[in-house]
Amino acid sequence: MKETIFEQVASAASVLKLDLSAEEFALFAEDREFSEAGMEAVQMLLGYLSEKKQQTTIQTLLKMSRFPTKAPKTFENFDFSLLKGKDVERLKVLSSLNAIYSHRNLAFIGPAGTGKTHLAQAFGYACCQHGLKTHFIKASELQDRFTAARRSGKTDSCLNGLVCPSCLIIDEIGHCAFDKNEEYIQKQLEEDKAGEQLTMGNF
Repeated sequence: MKETIFEQVASAASVLKLDLSAEEFALFAEDREFSEAGMEAVQMLLGYLSEKKQQTTIQTLLKMSRFPTKAPKTFENFDFSLLKGKDVERLKVLSSLNAIYSHRNLAFIGPAGTGKTHLAQAFGYACCQHGLKTHFIKASELQDRFTAARRSGKTDSCLNGLVCPSCLIIDEIGHCAFDKNEEYIQKQLEEDKAGEQLTMGNF
């Protein structure tokens, strides 16, 4: 169902954090005897500004995510025809971001060269496109962070930084062996983010 011009203006105003409802704009336009062209001009301007703001937000999220900036890995440039097995169809619907909204963790398990990192980054890229804060980190770097945090007594600060994103992607987690102290910190991370954040592991 197509939005009216008043609803479109209100939607754009909401993105721009302007206090302007569809009803208020309708009354404003009527009181000032706006022509249809005049109302369309307002809608076009606010629509342009809201789209500009959304794109700026997406670019900021992508920079903060720590994904490679050149040739980003997306669902669109992933070759699903290379995958075999019963879970292929489930992988094809990852772009719906259902796992984010159902608060379920994901783990990609398989031999090297099967696209696990590509799919993980594609999922995170899609999250950024939807305005969701995402963080990508290799397991070896995470291990170094845990070790440094434990030695400096800044474990809580380390955990808080990892809990903030809506989507935390840990790459090559199967390549690292965490010691007991690091496993304890990892368990704390899982407990702190339970029900609030999706964590993806690439084994």
